[in-house]
Amino acid sequence: MFEQQIIERIGRNPDFNKLDAAYVSDAVDEAVTIIKRYQLSDDLLSRATYLYACNLLFRDYKKSSIKFKTVKLEDGEYTKFDDANKNNYWQDFLDFLSEHGYTNKVTGFS
Repeated sequence: MFEQQIIERIGRNPDFNKLDAAYVSDAVDEAVTIIKRYQLSDDLLSRATYLYACNLLFRDYKKSSIKFKTVKLEDGEYTKFDDANKNNYWQDFLDFLSEHGYTNKVTGFS
């Protein structure tokens, strides 16, 4: 089924290729459940599920691991909040839905 293809694709994604396979599988299962509620056409299911699963993985695992970064300066070393950890998968998901005529009003996403 297409879920296994999504799991394999996420496994090739550099953002998630070090995650435990169980985390990826769980995220895909959750994404499938959520995406099916919105009755997308079959040709859109795979991409929407991939983006939504990546959003879940980024939010739950990746973001927490890159929240802070260490910066070395001449007079010392500092840890600061990393503002470069924006979840682009969520915006890509919303853009994808919008491109195919699914608005926030239709999906309930914002």
